[in-house]
Amino acid sequence: MESVIYIKVALLISSSVDQARDELMQKIVREEFELCSIIAIAHRLNTNMDFDRVIVLDGGHIVESGKPQDLLSKDFMFKQMWKGDTRHTEHE
Repeated sequence: MESVIYIKVALLISSSVDQARDELMQKIVREEFELCSIIAIAHRLNTNMDFDRVIVLDGGHIVESGKPQDLLSKDFMFKQMWKGDTRHTEHE
């Protein structure tokens, strides 16, 4: 008996849209891909806060990995980027 694997793929480019449209796009992705793994390249860090895991790259190398809240508790790159990103108001 053959196994069938269904894969949902979405390409979401949101870096050039306003905040309200970005939030709507994120809501749609989370609802439509609720049972899927999501790999996101996010420039707006608040987009990452409800993810299970965040991987921070620097120069193409992984420098940090973990739950977003855990990464904010460490004084390393993710936290420094969070402090420099003024588009968020929560999760401090």
